[in-house]
Amino acid sequence: MSTLSRKYKQLKNRLTSLAHDDRGDVVEKVFVIVGMVILAVAVIAAITAFVNGQLDQLPG
Repeated sequence: MSTLSRKYKQLKNRLTSLAHDDRGDVVEKVFVIVGMVILAVAVIAAITAFVNGQLDQLPG
């Protein structure tokens, strides 16, 4: 077996074992959800600021 083939199998085994590790799964999901909420709030604030700016430019 070649060195490259052995290294590939070692890497594959390592990644497979990491994929089945459930430690920290809940914490990771919480961070993702919090990040998504922060991003959504930033987008809503940007859209609101843009719309308010456009409304201020209307005559009347």
